[in-house]
Amino acid sequence: METVFPLEDGAAYKCPNDPPYINDWCCIAGVGFTDLVIDTIFGADLRLVGGLNAQPKLQGFDANARLVNLRHQGKKYMISRNGAAVIR
Repeated sequence: METVFPLEDGAAYKCPNDPPYINDWCCIAGVGFTDLVIDTIFGADLRLVGGLNAQPKLQGFDANARLVNLRHQGKKYMISRNGAAVIR
């Protein structure tokens, strides 16, 4: 990378040299946070067949927390302490 672009204030650029020049580490971190919320906290099991099931783990987080408008296979879901429900 340093051979393609000059160093910036003595440090290498933190993005790829191919367009659109995004920061891969930032995208990966964003996906990691999204996974934390959808999978770990709200316990969503996104399936290829059979829709979405959820076993939320809200103890010690917020018992009244809700995840609203989670899109999966053309449907919108809400996940709460009661599990997943299709939003109509």
